Amino acid sequence: MRYVFRNLHVFVFAFVFVFLALVVAHKPQEAVRYVQPWVEDAVELQDLANAVYREVAQTDWKGASDEALTLFVAAVRMPSLLFERLAEKVEGVEKDMQRRSAVETPEATNQV
Repeated sequence: MRYVFRNLHVFVFAFVFVFLALVVAHKPQEAVRYVQPWVEDAVELQDLANAVYREVAQTDWKGASDEALTLFVAAVRMPSLLFERLAEKVEGVEKDMQRRSAVETPEATNQV
């Protein structure tokens, strides 16, 4: 009896997949129609994850750590200076994002 409870997750896993195999065998078109949105969402999530991985790989971590250090020093010296510095960085990031979106927009329209 101890063996059954210790490996209950294996039995549940096998039961679920045997049940799903029987459902697919009896109604394959309905199974495809039910699973197709999930597969499309998974493909879209994979594409988004690949884009995130590329962005993370291109990140300048040394520059980011230096910037964090300068922000910390600014916060310790004068807290109001920190907010001024952050406002400048946010403006810079907004300009970079606008430039990137302007560059990426023509590429996206050419692909469609």
